[in-house]
Amino acid sequence: MRLTLPGKVLGALLALLLTAGCQADQPSAAAPSADQPVAAHQAEPYVLHLPGIAGLLPVDESLMRGLRDGGVTGTIVCYDWTAEDRGLRALSDSVRHARQAEVVAQILAEIRRNEPDRPVYLIGHSGGAGIAVWALERLPADVMIRGLILLAPALSPTYDLRPALSHVDGQAYALVSEHDPVLAATRWFGTIDRVNVEAAGRVGFVPPEGVETYDNLVQVPYRREWIKYGHIGDHIGMMTSRFAAAILAPLITGETDAAPELAGSSQDSHDRH
Repeated sequence: MRLTLPGKVLGALLALLLTAGCQADQPSAAAPSADQPVAAHQAEPYVLHLPGIAGLLPVDESLMRGLRDGGVTGTIVCYDWTAEDRGLRALSDSVRHARQAEVVAQILAEIRRNEPDRPVYLIGHSGGAGIAVWALERLPADVMIRGLILLAPALSPTYDLRPALSHVDGQAYALVSEHDPVLAATRWFGTIDRVNVEAAGRVGFVPPEGVETYDNLVQVPYRREWIKYGHIGDHIGMMTSRFAAAILAPLITGETDAAPELAGSSQDSHDRH
């Protein structure tokens, strides 16, 4: 059953996300309201970040700052889907997952409907990656976003990403690390889709049987040279402002030459582990 928020509630939430949240840099600078479409020449990115099961933390704010430092313009905002149900409760509550995925889907659809020229990017860290994927699955067939970035996704490796990726008209990225100790523990605590295996953020996504690769997904394994950006291969290293500025921001700005480490990243990074 799909849950629908009343229009006034969704409108208020959308307005809050457009002007507040953990907006990076100059939080007082309000973005255009949802009922005032941005002209084509003003269509700057809208970046929505979903934190992990611990909710909004300083590392999420660090990520936002790093994106701005790396040249991402427009709106950068986060939505804490965990509310008061943080930690293992947020990991295991499938009812909350469905409700929050519906909320995020409606936010994305509302932005695309009111600002059709505005490129939308969705970022999900750890458990937030699951909410991001489920939100995309719930979008109307004609609603697309520009890009998806999954950071240490806490989904099971064999989770079928095709329905979600069908709503990404640009590129999707999954950053994984075989050294991530947190995602090793999902063998016992379970992934956010409730499978007791090491999560995809540790071992990579495996396409469904009969599918060689996901067409628009690039899986990016951890590289030791990223230590210079403060990323040591753990669960939150990719959230440092230096890493976000040097590696993640170019995935949104399109200045990929600024992140040569991503050159040649394999769609089948699980084969490297």
